Amino acid sequence: MVPLKSKSSYIKMGVSMEPIIWEVYLCDLYDLLRYDRGEISWNDVKKRKVRCLVDTGASRTLITRKHLKGLSYISRGKREIHGICKEPVDANLVRLGIAIRVDDEILGAIDDVFLLIDEEEGRRITEVLQTMDAEAILGRTSMDALGIRPEPATKKPQRAPAVIL
Repeated sequence: MVPLKSKSSYIKMGVSMEPIIWEVYLCDLYDLLRYDRGEISWNDVKKRKVRCLVDTGASRTLITRKHLKGLSYISRGKREIHGICKEPVDANLVRLGIAIRVDDEILGAIDDVFLLIDEEEGRRITEVLQTMDAEAILGRTSMDALGIRPEPATKKPQRAPAVIL
């Protein structure tokens, strides 16, 4: 299977956009809930800092098993995902905490993300992401849950205005 296109292959295709990389925290589901209720401090939340490729075209965040080490999450079952590889790939949908620092404030949310099942696929995708100095993909549902978007000029995370249609 052919994974994500590398940064150089996007440039060859005439796309000159540089990848947007943000530091995101994957958090223990229950700790983030306790933090949100004010029961524990941010320092007491079990978490892993992950460099994510911001991909507004990806519906969900994509991680590998190494990102979950030591974190509590809820498995929501197996799914077939499309788009990142030539052929569909199996992933587990897992519910966990996700957080990001925006303007010196921690924004957190509970979200469902894709966890790659096949370790070989995980290695392949990790190799491509490493060419962009990233380890995972941050998708739209996570950005929406956190209430953030890339600021157009700086590409840094900023709070997104709430939109109700």
